[in-house]
Amino acid sequence: MNKAARIFGIVFFSCWAFSSAYVAATLSDELINRATAYAGASVVYQGELIGSVLDRGPFVWLNIHDGGAAIGVWVQKTRLPEVRFGGMHGVRGDILRVTGVFHRSCAEHGGVLDIHAQEMELLIPGRVLPGAVSLSRVKALGLLSGAVICLWIARIWRRRRSRM
Repeated sequence: MNKAARIFGIVFFSCWAFSSAYVAATLSDELINRATAYAGASVVYQGELIGSVLDRGPFVWLNIHDGGAAIGVWVQKTRLPEVRFGGMHGVRGDILRVTGVFHRSCAEHGGVLDIHAQEMELLIPGRVLPGAVSLSRVKALGLLSGAVICLWIARIWRRRRSRM
């Protein structure tokens, strides 16, 4: 075997190995806009877990947002990696990669567009963002502000009543 054939073989094998190890994720815009073409196909989709993981017996329902739109994912609990954070204000959700079957109009879930996951992996753990205001502090501020406004209105009402 000559040197050129060996180099060609090494380059070809390297390209094949790299392409089979890395599968590009399909974007939500592509899935939504070409839903008919992807119906029933195996897809790879990745993005940030948003909201809560909803427990449905042996399965869970979750939403994954890739920056364009969010797509619902139906997965067995045994295939769900340990997720800690769902994205919301002040929290960056876990970044997940899903491989599964895309449904344009899922008969099992009332005709919604979803992915039934066959594999799921945690790519980047989520975290609480620094400097984020906690929801409990916002609620406390609202409650105290409401109480102060009520007391202020009561004071004004009393003054007007005493002048009469």
